[in-house]
Amino acid sequence: MLQVEFSEALCTDTHPVADNVDDEWTFVRDSTYRAAANTSGFKRHVHRDWFDENDLAATHLLDELHHKHLAWINDRNSADKEASYKQARQMVQREMRLMKDSRWAGVASELEAAADKHDMRSFYHNLKKVFGGPKEAGTTPVLGKDGTTLLTRQSDIMNRWVEHFNEVLNQPSSFDASVLLEIPQRPTDTSLAVPPSLHEVHCAIKSLTNVKAPGADCIPPEVLKCGGMPLVHRLEHLFSLIWREEAVPQEFKDASILHLYKKK
Repeated sequence: MLQVEFSEALCTDTHPVADNVDDEWTFVRDSTYRAAANTSGFKRHVHRDWFDENDLAATHLLDELHHKHLAWINDRNSADKEASYKQARQMVQREMRLMKDSRWAGVASELEAAADKHDMRSFYHNLKKVFGGPKEAGTTPVLGKDGTTLLTRQSDIMNRWVEHFNEVLNQPSSFDASVLLEIPQRPTDTSLAVPPSLHEVHCAIKSLTNVKAPGADCIPPEVLKCGGMPLVHRLEHLFSLIWREEAVPQEFKDASILHLYKKK
């Protein structure tokens, strides 16, 4: 189904190759995204807690407690109904506590097993069960350039990070270009000037690693692998155009910078 969608969306007969790299990449990117969205849809990420994993048992206990509570409210003078409700409340609290402890013990065991096997993918997957997904970027307070002022507004925090990375990444180079003249020159390999072939593009797509975060185009590697030959042909056209123009789309040159706190 997905390959049929790609065949219709990327067919060069109905959608000719664009004259410049940016237009061609924009078309391929948007068409690929729409084809995947129309056929596969989107994955919903739901953070499940211990209560969700024991939903049926917990609901049964709470319903029983609710009925006994209502029975006592409707007959406040009944000591038996009051005692029955209080006994049920203690039992529900005890059972819910056992469910919660059992769930966290299981997560701890999975984390320990993954750490012992150095399986970082499983380790961080289980770690998300505890803390949930990533928090919104740019909301953690940071110190100003003076080292004393604490910035809490998001606009001030983001401006401080821009200022910091500009200072770190835009340092003047002290490299002596004359050193390049001392490097022995080897014969030019003209085979490297040949544009990528259809076979090379196909092999490159098949060698992509699954379960990796997509880039700015929001297209995961699994979608590229399922695109089949229609997508391979279109990408081969794109890379040939890049080869001829000696230019790449601006999106290929953009990068996302992620700051990691190292407790310093």
